Amino acid sequence: MGDEEKPTVGPEQANWKAPETGGNPEEPNLEAIAEGKGLEEVERIGWTRYRGTLAGMNYAGIIDRQIPEIRRLETESVSQKGTPEWVINAQNIEAKHRAQEMGQWFLAEYGPDKSSPFFAHVSGRKIEVKGRKVRQEASTENPLTRMYFSVPTKNSPEAFKELWASLADAGIMGDVELALNLESFEGDSINKPSETNNIILYAYGGNPELMKRIAKAIKTAKTQKPELWSLTPKDKARAKTAILREFMIPLDDTTAFVEASSTTMSYHAGPYGEIKNALGYVTPSKIGTLKDLSAKFKQYDPAQPKRIDSGIGSNLAIDRKYHMPALIQ
Repeated sequence: MGDEEKPTVGPEQANWKAPETGGNPEEPNLEAIAEGKGLEEVERIGWTRYRGTLAGMNYAGIIDRQIPEIRRLETESVSQKGTPEWVINAQNIEAKHRAQEMGQWFLAEYGPDKSSPFFAHVSGRKIEVKGRKVRQEASTENPLTRMYFSVPTKNSPEAFKELWASLADAGIMGDVELALNLESFEGDSINKPSETNNIILYAYGGNPELMKRIAKAIKTAKTQKPELWSLTPKDKARAKTAILREFMIPLDDTTAFVEASSTTMSYHAGPYGEIKNALGYVTPSKIGTLKDLSAKFKQYDPAQPKRIDSGIGSNLAIDRKYHMPALIQ
């Protein structure tokens, strides 16, 4: 039976046991999903069942499963000597120059006038590779999935190119968009070891087979050159915390996703702020600890989903529910 034909599964039906310990290998594993092993689950059970399971979960469950690992990473980082800011700055400036050179290479090889399945576009803010088959339309049934990658900024040009090559080798670069965020090299960011949005992948339409192939391509890129993606314990804890505080769904330790309308220019400049305000947080600092955030979400019952009121002139545009606001449902 194809991935599209499998029914979605709610948490009351999902299997909490890992397959290797006696669970049903065809059922979603909520523990793995909450721990941020989404890429593995998508490969194992498919995007439809993975997303359907998420829709029936409370975001508090994800936060609670992530907290112990974040605390472990923070403890581990205490004994480690950090890299001086001036070194980070110098490394990131060098990476910026490599990114600029890479952008020119992409334009020469894959400019809009070329005949490849995808083409490159370079602006002051991003280096983008866009699939020619991309359909920029989203609805409740077919949202735009935005995947965010936190990588060492000093490695981001090479990580971007490795992910692009993996998507191209899988034959799906023509169906997605991939962007290197050049803002990571500007302002205060130039002094930071990483950002949560160094690299962004856009997949339109939520095609289950495409999403499964994307998950595999991401894993391939990270497996082939793990050193490009590796964060220090401190930076990994920071990335995992930021993912949760921005209401994203973790796919692995440093990759997360949210859904949006195809007309949404920026998640952080639009829906994120509105979700935050709807939850009663005037500023990010008001969110408090992750335990505070978990307690907030526990007020909402997935069995009785409550719609977030987008309001007049909202960027939310499409239905979101309080218990899992990253999804359009």
